[in-house]
Amino acid sequence: MIEGSFSFDAIQVNTQTNTLTINGKVTECEPKLFELLIFFCRNSQRALSRDELIEHVWQGRVVSDAAVNRAISQLRKLIEPEPTKPIYIVTVSKVGYRFAVTPSVLTAPNAEVKQCPTASKNKWLIGLIAMIVLIFLSMITFLSKPNHQLKLTNRHVLTEQLGMTFNPYFDEISQTLYALHKSNNAAISKVVKLEQNASLTPLLSDNFYYTDVIANGDFLYLARLSNLTERECAIVELNLVTQQLTQLLSCGASVVTNMALDSNNRLVYAYRESASAPYKLVAFNIRTARQQQLSFPDNSGNSLGHRIFAISNNQLAYINYHANKPDSLVIKTLNDSKSLFEVPLIDHLQSLSWFNDILLISAKDGLYQYNREQNTLTQLDYSDTFNRIFASKDALFAEHYAVISNLYHITDTQTPLPITKRQASILQFAPSPINDQLVYVESLNGKLSIKLADKHTSKTLSFDNTIEYVGNIAWSFDATALVANINDQIYHYDMTTSQWQKINHTFDTIHFVGFNADNQLFVSAEQNQEWNIWQLDSASSQAKQITFNGGYSFYFAENTLYYSKFSQDGLFARSLLTNEERVLVKDFALLQWRDWQYVNNSIIYRTSLGYKRLNLASKQTTGISSLTKYGRNLCRQSNVNQQFFCTLLDNQISQIWQIDISESKH
Repeated sequence: MIEGSFSFDAIQVNTQTNTLTINGKVTECEPKLFELLIFFCRNSQRALSRDELIEHVWQGRVVSDAAVNRAISQLRKLIEPEPTKPIYIVTVSKVGYRFAVTPSVLTAPNAEVKQCPTASKNKWLIGLIAMIVLIFLSMITFLSKPNHQLKLTNRHVLTEQLGMTFNPYFDEISQTLYALHKSNNAAISKVVKLEQNASLTPLLSDNFYYTDVIANGDFLYLARLSNLTERECAIVELNLVTQQLTQLLSCGASVVTNMALDSNNRLVYAYRESASAPYKLVAFNIRTARQQQLSFPDNSGNSLGHRIFAISNNQLAYINYHANKPDSLVIKTLNDSKSLFEVPLIDHLQSLSWFNDILLISAKDGLYQYNREQNTLTQLDYSDTFNRIFASKDALFAEHYAVISNLYHITDTQTPLPITKRQASILQFAPSPINDQLVYVESLNGKLSIKLADKHTSKTLSFDNTIEYVGNIAWSFDATALVANINDQIYHYDMTTSQWQKINHTFDTIHFVGFNADNQLFVSAEQNQEWNIWQLDSASSQAKQITFNGGYSFYFAENTLYYSKFSQDGLFARSLLTNEERVLVKDFALLQWRDWQYVNNSIIYRTSLGYKRLNLASKQTTGISSLTKYGRNLCRQSNVNQQFFCTLLDNQISQIWQIDISESKH
């Protein structure tokens, strides 16, 4: 049968015209959601795992479970009569999803189908036997291969100098760490060596801007630019014994290149002829000066080509940037440039490095390991601050980027007055509702802590376990307690006993926590792929749902709930007496869920043009003049004295960390 459309209840899915019709009306549907719906229709009444959905709908691209869950949630909103009580796409515990209706399959027009019933049965039987054999052999092959799982253990900060230390390279021969260093953002980058006492020794005193360094015993290979205007790139060799500097080759125009060295003295680097050309990978033999192009990027569209790469033994891994489809990971042999395989991968990659036979990947949302044999991507670290990485035989050297920011009191007439004076980063904070205290989350050398401060002192609110992240932290209305989302768990802090207590819950994921005017606990939580706001009894763990069409971040007044939503722009208000919902701010971006607050009968929120205040009594919206300079900063107003506080950037630093790695096989 040549399928032309599927039909179930009042829904038609036309695979020829790619249209979705519900109750006789054509409904807009994103292409990926349409593909997902077609796959469900073709596989109705069968439990489908997320892996199977990824393989067929996302064409094997490595995507997170959260991305699949979000697509399911959006599709339910399109086709389900009640998305929170799905009857078509139902969740199968510990498996995935099942399309719980059998749609009618309509044949496409003018399609002639002639088939011999006996032949059809024979083909079906042969196909089934072949499939069983193939699955059996695949399972034997899969189970016979050990699954290598890495674990990050001890972390050591190697460089604590102010400024930017980046692009680490550890030379196994000399057991020496080299890197690049800038004293400040405006300075040019210099090549440095890390000494035993943790000081940095500059190795050259010229005016070139260096972009990369790799080492091989007594020789360094350096990529540098003549200046930041013309950006003519060259690769030079530095003899550490004689201090002789030799130019090896040009690496193109408007290039910031990375380099790598293999065991056969081949220097691999990224090259392009001009700023409009895509990057290609080239190997340069240091002994013979022979060059060989290793990769051939797509010249169409705005392709970036191949710029992020890593080599190990005879294997080259690089990211293939595409103009019109997802970026992909390519692995090929170095000797003959034979492509071994290519697979779509996550976006926003920063760096690649081989650790033995495992490929480590740093991205904007953390650190991953890619297992080629299993075709799996495992997240090892959830930090968003790892940039360039370099793996040695038993450790990972990572460029850890951080900002130094502090809390400031903002006034109309004076310069900002510092509340905290730390060489750390303030990630978020909340003013007390009854006095001048502030609670804030601090990041120092990658370690998070929660602190309480006033204008004169600060103290740490001791937490027994390692804090990996804090979703948000909020005061009770009488300031006798705090509640925080720490490591996706709910914790209550008693100001009298100075103790944290874990609050049990049954939700899939926690996002935001807070109190109402009666100091009752509320949470924004995910349940069945939907985000809503719930009242949670801390003693019994019983939950009562408050919103039914979305709820993400929130604040309470006496009889009103103010909140944002997970899948819809805007700020909303719901009467706790009538359950009536109304829109307060239409153009508030959902991704800015943290950038607003309810205070003093007003909604204060951040826009691209700066902070604004919506007066709930007069319904007038005005700009906040005292925050004009601080539109990019996190700011909050005190409920007590109506003063503003903001986190302001003091400095930016980039440090080199050494992270020990352990490997297990199972």
